[in-house]
Amino acid sequence: PGTFSPFETVRDYHTKALQHGVAFPDTLPQVYALMEQIEEAIGPLDQPRPCHNDLLASNFIDDGDRIWILDWEYAAMGDMFFDLGNFAVNQELNEEQCEELLRYYFGEVRDADLAHLHLMRLGSDLRESFWGFLQMRVSELDFDYHEYAHHHLERFLQNVVTPEFTRCLRDVRNS
Repeated sequence: PGTFSPFETVRDYHTKALQHGVAFPDTLPQVYALMEQIEEAIGPLDQPRPCHNDLLASNFIDDGDRIWILDWEYAAMGDMFFDLGNFAVNQELNEEQCEELLRYYFGEVRDADLAHLHLMRLGSDLRESFWGFLQMRVSELDFDYHEYAHHHLERFLQNVVTPEFTRCLRDVRNS
């Protein structure tokens, strides 16, 4: 498989959306600056892992015996914290549930891991937002991509003005 970076994907979707004439909000420079802060804090990926990269609830099927994960279209080698953050944001997990997710995954909860998960929740919202902006011009489905893109962008912007965002950047940088 190839490799996946939510940040490279955002840049790619942005370029493609511009080619299709999509107008972006005036907050775009701020969004890019914040994304670069997240990307810089996380740093280069040392050990890419197999990742699904689209863990929406609709991509899980429980047949009573096991849980199946569907829709491997975005699967690639990447940051396992993107899968965890993507799952957490899509399932709207609270702080306690995020800690429980990490405990199940790693057997413990480290501050740096929780911070990494939270930063990738933001990365997931950005990816979803920019995907939505692109879909506004390329999709033929009857779906409100404008609302979808803006919903994810607004949630991203709301979450980066919190003290927790600054703490997450610090905790990941110091790990």
